[in-house]
Amino acid sequence: MSKGYLCQLSGGKMLVFQDGWVGVEAVGYPLPDCVIKVGGTTYRGQTAVLKAVLGYAIEDIVSFTKEVSGFSPMKFADFKRNVITNDIGGGCPVRLKKAMSDDSLGFNQALFKYILPDEMIDQDCLMPSEAEMAEEYSDLLAINWAVHHNEPNWRFRNNILMFSGCSEVTDRLLSFIEDLESICLAGSERAKYRYLSGITLLNGKGAILMLDSYAGNCDVSYLYWRVTGCDLSEGQIITSCDETGAVTAHYEVGGRKSKLPELNGVVVRKLLN
Repeated sequence: MSKGYLCQLSGGKMLVFQDGWVGVEAVGYPLPDCVIKVGGTTYRGQTAVLKAVLGYAIEDIVSFTKEVSGFSPMKFADFKRNVITNDIGGGCPVRLKKAMSDDSLGFNQALFKYILPDEMIDQDCLMPSEAEMAEEYSDLLAINWAVHHNEPNWRFRNNILMFSGCSEVTDRLLSFIEDLESICLAGSERAKYRYLSGITLLNGKGAILMLDSYAGNCDVSYLYWRVTGCDLSEGQIITSCDETGAVTAHYEVGGRKSKLPELNGVVVRKLLN
């Protein structure tokens, strides 16, 4: 990253990045615009700039600016660690906090490992190198992954692990989750899953599911339930999937279609390696 202004502070000051360091600089009024170039992309505006350098959106910018105004100059890595570990300004994902606090792994290695729920991780897993992880998957690690785990119950009689937060599901994204499963998932958990399902909705949002079975289009049903929160004690999810992979889902109560939205998209299914 070249020199850039990260955040406007009070008293004619700015939070500034330069030569690998972050510090507070008195620039006077009018305050310059916040702008920074990261990885060939130029980000403009305080919200976009902070999200680009931290990897998530600050929730309370007032408390953030108040806290960082008292920072002494520090290396960028120390600045990022300070903000994340102390959740300055709020909004820091739990996975990011865990990654930053795990000194046994590189940052990208830890981001990869902690996508999985803690209880499902093989704590002795052998990771690719930090350089390999950063080179191959840095953009995918930046996704704010949400993970939902279903153990067989009265709603869904399946072992399901769903990863959401991505956009269109591509072969590269499927390979990413396959690598996560093969490298970091505990053996006792790995035995529960046989299939991989990638669903892309018409709105461009995507989800990837690991399952023990596709029976009854349970992958589509589970995604629909997570999206809508429909009450399965009162009604049922009706799904369809044709030979092209086009899927639909809606919710019915007493045989009548409810007012809940219909889900439309496309699914790609494959065996887990």
